[in-house]
Amino acid sequence: MKIKDHEISKICKELDSKSYVTLSEIKYGYAKLCCYTVKLLGDNSITTSYENICVAMWLLFPKAKNFHLAGFDDMPDTDYMEKLVKLRSTLNDQGYLIGGNTRAKTFRPWKLTLKGLNLAEEAKNFLEGKSVIPTKGKSKQSSTKKGTIDYLQPFKKNKTNETLVFKRFENDESIQNIENSAISRSLGMIYSSSSFKTDCKKQIQLLKQRITEAKKDGIESPELKTYEQFLKWLDSQMKVKSHV
Repeated sequence: MKIKDHEISKICKELDSKSYVTLSEIKYGYAKLCCYTVKLLGDNSITTSYENICVAMWLLFPKAKNFHLAGFDDMPDTDYMEKLVKLRSTLNDQGYLIGGNTRAKTFRPWKLTLKGLNLAEEAKNFLEGKSVIPTKGKSKQSSTKKGTIDYLQPFKKNKTNETLVFKRFENDESIQNIENSAISRSLGMIYSSSSFKTDCKKQIQLLKQRITEAKKDGIESPELKTYEQFLKWLDSQMKVKSHV
């Protein structure tokens, strides 16, 4: 398939070059352009594969210095794009994307983390002229996220601290005689007897990941630390319970 025949070419048209080049030159600039691209594709129901992200970034931001080969402004530098998507994006580095190929035969679309969503929003606001770039090239991401993202929302929504399981955690008691459905409620899961163990493990890891994202964004609070300890405790309790 040629680019012009793909749905991407209808959605991704070059934006104002002055704006996106300016954005690319500040701290996290290219990360913001990448996150903006991933969100745009997702919002338009286009699979956020590595290939699609690269094509979309090239169509949107062809004049960004690092998106084309040195000396050839009409040739995309996919080597740089690969680093941006697959290496720098991970939770072990800048933490703005999750997903991708995990095994040779396993594919998961790339998805924005909470940090990635915030970077995408910053890029969108600037590219649409709704905000200005910090004059010294320092991202405002950390300070603004504290006021706009509620990292405790998953726990608040599920009223985790009001559940029987959480009370056992506070009292350092066992959950061996607790119904699995009650454990599911504490994690905000829909209980299924056939897949409970798998669902529980995945949900605990997902919530742990959210806390990791918060830490990478410089967020610290006693509540966040408590929920982190709760998840660690529950994880260990579930391992014991599964062997009983």
